[in-house]
Amino acid sequence: MSGSFDTATRPGPAATAQPILVDILDLDKYYGSVQVLHGVTLTVRRAEKVVICGPSGSGKSTLVRCINGLETFQAGTVLVDRTDIAQPRELDRIRADIGMVFQQFNLFPHMTVLENCMFAPVWVRKMSRAQARELAMHYLETVRIPDKADRYPGQLSGGQQQRVAIARALAMKPKLMLFDEPTSALDPEMVKEVLDTLVDLAQSGMTMVCVTHEMGFARQVADRLVFMDQGRVVEAGPPAQIFDAPQTDRLRAFLSQML
Repeated sequence: MSGSFDTATRPGPAATAQPILVDILDLDKYYGSVQVLHGVTLTVRRAEKVVICGPSGSGKSTLVRCINGLETFQAGTVLVDRTDIAQPRELDRIRADIGMVFQQFNLFPHMTVLENCMFAPVWVRKMSRAQARELAMHYLETVRIPDKADRYPGQLSGGQQQRVAIARALAMKPKLMLFDEPTSALDPEMVKEVLDTLVDLAQSGMTMVCVTHEMGFARQVADRLVFMDQGRVVEAGPPAQIFDAPQTDRLRAFLSQML
C-alpha cells in the first residue's frame, strides 16, 4: 500500500513547477473506535486540480473536512500554505483562505443572494460594503447568475443555490477551493449547470480539491485523480492512467460500476 501513497503525492504535470499548497502526511482519523482514515498522504500544488473519488464510506469527505479543520484527527499532519491546521491559533486565519462548498448549500435564508455573498468579506475581511458589493457582483457574474442578486435562496432552484454558494466562497478570494460532492443534492437536470461552473473555475487557475462521483467531469478537469477505498489511497494518477490503465482490481471494479 505504501507505493500507492507515493503515487498519491506526485502532482500532475500541469502543476509540477508550482509550490505545495496542501501537504498531508500519514493522516489517521477515528470516530470512536472506528478508523476512517489510514495513513493518508497527499500533496496538492498551487493551480492543481485534484479530484477524489471512491465508494461511499471510503473517507473522501472526511479527508476534505480535515483539510479545512472541520474534523480533528488523531495522527499525522495537515499543512495548508505551510501552516499546521491543528494549531488552534492559526485555524481562523487558514480557514479565511480556504473556500468550501458542501453537498447542501448552507445559504442564509433570510438574506438575499447578494447579502449572502457580501457577508464574509465584510465581517471577516473587513471590506467596506461598497467593496464587498462590487466583489460579490463580480463573482455572481462569474457563476452566471447576476440577475438573481436580489432574490432570496428559497426563490432559486437547487442548481442556482449551489452556484450562489460557489460565488459566496469565491468572494473571500481563497487560495484553495474544496468541494464535497457539490452536485449530489441536485436533481439530474441541474447538475450540468453546476459542473459547467466548476469547469470554468478550473480553467481560471484556481487550486481545487473536489470529491465527486461525476466521472466525466473528473476526466475533463482533473490534473490528478485520487481513488480511495476503506480510508486509504488505493491509486492515484492523471485521468488517462486512472481511466484507461487502472493498476488495481479494486479500481477496475469501481470504474466498471461508474462508467
